[in-house]
Amino acid sequence: MRISKKITATILTVLFAFTLFACASNDSGNSQTSSAPVSSAPVLASPESSSSARSKNTPAPEKMAGIPGYYDPQKDYFDRDPYNIGFVILSVPTSMHQMFIEAYGRWGEKLNYKLTDFSANDNNDTYISMLETLAAQDYDGFFLDFPTELRDRALEVCDEYDLIWFPGLSMVMDDDGNLLHPSLTIDNYGFGSDMAKWLLKTAEQEWGDFDVSTLGFMSIDFSVIADIHVRERGAYDKLAELLPDVAENRYFVADGSTVNSFSAETGYNLAGAILAAHPEIEHWLIASTMDDFAAGAARAVEAAQKDDVTLITATGGTTLVAEWDAGAQSCWKSAVYYEALLASSTICAGLVSMIDGETTSETLWPNWINNGQTYAKLIAPCYLLTHDNYTEFFEWVDEFTGMDLHSYDYHGTQFEYDV
Repeated sequence: MRISKKITATILTVLFAFTLFACASNDSGNSQTSSAPVSSAPVLASPESSSSARSKNTPAPEKMAGIPGYYDPQKDYFDRDPYNIGFVILSVPTSMHQMFIEAYGRWGEKLNYKLTDFSANDNNDTYISMLETLAAQDYDGFFLDFPTELRDRALEVCDEYDLIWFPGLSMVMDDDGNLLHPSLTIDNYGFGSDMAKWLLKTAEQEWGDFDVSTLGFMSIDFSVIADIHVRERGAYDKLAELLPDVAENRYFVADGSTVNSFSAETGYNLAGAILAAHPEIEHWLIASTMDDFAAGAARAVEAAQKDDVTLITATGGTTLVAEWDAGAQSCWKSAVYYEALLASSTICAGLVSMIDGETTSETLWPNWINNGQTYAKLIAPCYLLTHDNYTEFFEWVDEFTGMDLHSYDYHGTQFEYDV
């Protein structure tokens, strides 16, 4: 069996149709109607279709100036004492946590707050006692990152101390899926789908008209966390749509939750075991739900001497970008990247707006409150990065956010963000 031209055409048509701040989607991938106007749905253009000059991109902060809950570059945030804001994390910080810790800190330089991060080292009781201790101290607001199992206890502390807070990295919902606080999230199901599409498209580009009966597809999951697990489901569903025989007969899942670890070592061990157990597979596509898993899987592929017949993509990308910067390239070729500086601009401005008293959790971002919901839900901006486009992307981010954090050569943006 060969990859058909029909599948290739389908992949090419939909691969770069990323949208941000669009209609909200739930974890099953089914759409919900958003109250936001359609004109407020920016689209990420593919590098092939966009030739916008840098000067033509009007930064979103300028367009949102004067609207409570958004960063206003014309506002004087330094006419008061700096706020103290804490970021309380359950786990030992992952690469994703580190990315957002840095981004929240950068926005503190513009919004006039000091950020301090805390980790409970994966201990639930420590998390709650730490939150109670910090709540009694001189903190004006918090970013809080806790799992569903800690939801009720954490919310009790927030209510008892009347904390002003924002979810650090994920949504906080009740058992029926209703938001319990304003949240910014990412289209996790769409991530998985986009990873599968990219892998299949790139496989044909890299390997030509190869025999699909030799193809295996591996997803690296962490199934006990719903927001991560749904990425694996998105990848499987898209694979089942485009190559059902592979999905049914040569689809493998490496689940990090079986050893309760997010590390690169876990990615190495789990992926390596599957590679060794299936010598009949001649070509491998690997979709990793997390950055660290992908780094480990790439090492496992190298150890198995399958670099030339394996393609890896992942959700995340910070580790991959660091490898590219160091001059290294491997079978890990791309990442669905959620740029923390872009996403956190709205989160940080929203929290400061609540501390300022301009908004409350119920009145923040009213255009993004879905029908039947009490609180707003925003979808974070995400972009598919490869070695060919990543330097352009980060220089565009500098222009967009007004932060000069990168030193790559710039030749005109190929990305769009039009709020």
